[in-house]
Amino acid sequence: MTPAEAFPHGLILLDKPSGMTSHDCVQALRRLCPRKFKVGHGGTLDPFCTGLLILLLGKGTRLARFFQGMDKAYEGVIRFGEGTDTYDRDGAVVATGDPPALSAAEWQEAANRFVGPFQQVPPAFSAKRIGHVRAYEMARKGETPELAPVPIQIYRFEVSPVDARDLHFRLRCSSGTYVRALARDLGAAVGCPAHCFQLCRTEV
Repeated sequence: MTPAEAFPHGLILLDKPSGMTSHDCVQALRRLCPRKFKVGHGGTLDPFCTGLLILLLGKGTRLARFFQGMDKAYEGVIRFGEGTDTYDRDGAVVATGDPPALSAAEWQEAANRFVGPFQQVPPAFSAKRIGHVRAYEMARKGETPELAPVPIQIYRFEVSPVDARDLHFRLRCSSGTYVRALARDLGAAVGCPAHCFQLCRTEV
């Protein structure tokens, strides 16, 4: 029996730290495995995000296609008053404004507008392809990729204000939803630039 055959197959539920890409996590695990042992993941998380990253080992990599199409759950913080080019805290600030003075009920009413099916425009800094080019490659060159809206589903979007500029949220959504784009859209709905400041995936 070879080392690869003796090594366990299956999956690891990793609580991904902020600052690492999903690829970084796969590479770190691969260094612990026998040579040529297959390692993958069940759905990308942005570097600033934390939470559930499913790592797949050996024959478990065959399950990747199932995990990537599943619904997801998140919680985090949307910060109002600053919009960034990536729609998260890692981006450059491109717009500022005064956060709206809304009650908890008014914030929830604004969030409720997004519950259900709707068409979401993905971020320019995303892996979406335009022809044969990734959108983020164009964005990094200062170009503005024209991305078509994609259908998504928001099942639950619960929010509560933390302070004058931060809004805590809990979200359950379909696969393919960009939470940082949802932060952008909620900011537009209340008339204030916003970005996703904290994000943790809690369920797949």
